[in-house]
Amino acid sequence: MAKPVEVVLMHSMPGRSRLKVPSSKGQLLLMAAAAMKLKQIPAVKEVTPRPATGSLVVSHPGAGPLSAQDLEAVGLALIGAPPAAPSFSAVRRLEPVKVGAAAMTALAFYQMSKGRALPPALTLLWYAASLITTGLHSPAETDNE
Repeated sequence: MAKPVEVVLMHSMPGRSRLKVPSSKGQLLLMAAAAMKLKQIPAVKEVTPRPATGSLVVSHPGAGPLSAQDLEAVGLALIGAPPAAPSFSAVRRLEPVKVGAAAMTALAFYQMSKGRALPPALTLLWYAASLITTGLHSPAETDNE
């Protein structure tokens, strides 16, 4: 029995999966062989090889990725794990005070570029400075004083 071609599931979404064949980057014959094997799976609608990256884009019905059993049945071995998805908890939250101050400052510069420096621009800069100075002390900090 021939050695199975190793693939890694890189990405999956309903109806589409991307498999990477680690040893096939730039090797057209190996990519074509893996694509033909994938086309033998009844659930697979279409396979698009990407030889430059060594990956295969697979169109299939259903919400989940192709099963390891389906891949093994046609001579492909699912190895490794896909890269971890970015965590939304790692995304920094915008602070309204800083956003407001930045917006007021940007509007002030816009007013200055139009030649309206005195009332509109200075007022906006005053509001921005007020936001920054009041935003420096959070309610938790003032309770401890």
